[in-house]
Amino acid sequence: MGFSDISSFGSEIPTPNIDSIGKEGVTFTQFYNCGKCMPTRGSIMTGLQPHQVGTAGNGGRLNTSCVTIAEVLKSAGYGTYVSGKWHMRDNGPLSRGFDQAFWAEIYGRDYFDPTFAIGGKSDHFLNSAPYTGTKPDGTPYTDYYLTDAEADFGIHFMRENKNHSSDPFFLYLSFCAPHYPIQARREDIDLFRGSYLEGWDAIRSERFARLKASGIIPSPTELTPRDDDVPAWSTIADKDKDLWDLRMSVHAAMMHRLDLSIGRVLRHLKSAGLDDNTLVMFLSDNGGTAEGHNKGTPGQTGSKCTYQPPWGNASNTPFYKFKLWVHEGGIATPFLARWPAAVKQAAKNSEPGHVMDIMATCLEASGATYPDTFNGNAIKPHQGKSLLPLMTNQPRESHPFLCWEFIGRKAVRKGNWKLVLQPDGSWTLHDMSIDRTEIHDLSARHPDVAHELKDMYNAWWKNKWVVPDAWATSVRSAQQGSAPKSSLPWTHMGNRFRLTHTSQAKNPRISVCNARGRHLGFVKPDAGGFADLKKLGVGPFDIVLIHVDAS
Repeated sequence: MGFSDISSFGSEIPTPNIDSIGKEGVTFTQFYNCGKCMPTRGSIMTGLQPHQVGTAGNGGRLNTSCVTIAEVLKSAGYGTYVSGKWHMRDNGPLSRGFDQAFWAEIYGRDYFDPTFAIGGKSDHFLNSAPYTGTKPDGTPYTDYYLTDAEADFGIHFMRENKNHSSDPFFLYLSFCAPHYPIQARREDIDLFRGSYLEGWDAIRSERFARLKASGIIPSPTELTPRDDDVPAWSTIADKDKDLWDLRMSVHAAMMHRLDLSIGRVLRHLKSAGLDDNTLVMFLSDNGGTAEGHNKGTPGQTGSKCTYQPPWGNASNTPFYKFKLWVHEGGIATPFLARWPAAVKQAAKNSEPGHVMDIMATCLEASGATYPDTFNGNAIKPHQGKSLLPLMTNQPRESHPFLCWEFIGRKAVRKGNWKLVLQPDGSWTLHDMSIDRTEIHDLSARHPDVAHELKDMYNAWWKNKWVVPDAWATSVRSAQQGSAPKSSLPWTHMGNRFRLTHTSQAKNPRISVCNARGRHLGFVKPDAGGFADLKKLGVGPFDIVLIHVDAS
């Protein structure tokens, strides 16, 4: 889901239920995730950076030096539930403090097939058992669609908590939508068919105008140029425009169904008398994607399609880049929060916040105590700052700075200054108060600020993280047609590579990306340290390698 995919953030897609969370509470206009699903989810659940908890990069698993919100709140007497995507590659949510769970191991690989499996292994589970396609009451679905089912089970868990216990509850309602494959109910797709024949250039302009008019984006902000890999809509052949319209119509239909499902959840809270004293928070785990899967017909069961980079670029209006990047297009998210008992007046807040803050917010709201040890393991102190003061129009101590790293992509923000690493290896400096779209590089005009932020980032990285830091150099090498430099943790040997440094990984594997950052897959080195990339269909000079700690 991109920054401008809900209507209160500029979208033409009507999302009244999602919007109501902000209209009845607080709209955070400068809130950040970690650029990809797994890192963001690890950070949400623990209040720590993903590098600290084992969910950085494209691999790893949630480790035992952290606690989840569910583990902390369960210790304080809360019922704890999850419905939706888990994707932290441990032993599942029941092992991390949740009482009940309807969950996908990775994501909704088919929105219409509740028993979808890969290699005979189910991807969906009800508690600890493979999911068989039944409703919460045990009867079979006759019109199963994943987004609806996730809401059904979320509501069911809340009902069970209220009916059988006086305990408060924590529900992690982690919808898979609108993650690919883009699949939606036909009646929902039909609502939007034809709406996108005006093309992505017009959609971007219209969304940008609404963002500025609503005050989400500061008035001096300029719209970024169309992404380099996206053609002008005027150059698209007429015969191809209907398929492009279909792709975005399916994405819009998924957002529409998501909004309807969230509406059902909010109405349940009201009807159950839980609305006034329930804190509801909404966000996306990363920006819109540039991934280019294109198998089958968009929208239909059995397909594996994305909406493609042109619509991902529109989805992230007005920003540069996409999911997997630490430019604003990858890490900026709408964040909406409501709590009628505490938040008495709707407001917008522009203080930078981060998904790490959600743990601290839950701690303050619940009165739960964050532990020093848990299950015999020392626990890292959480890094977040509660958002409740900002929700109630009170001051809070701001983050002194925020840093991001994902497969070698780097950024640091301090106040209104943001320094971001470009694919060519240069750092650019931006004043986010007037240039949220990262168009104007001020590093030459303010070299002292650029140096300060770069030193801040390097100190942060050196003091806390262990993942090898070589992605940008590898990108430059790939683009220049030369082998990666010997200082990298691998040696170039045709289209085979040999690891020469394994960090702390016991079972290392290599994540292979092309120079645009598209993830192509994983390979494991053999006993001699070699990793054969032929099976991924890539050549020796169009790749980027990172070392993933899979221990």
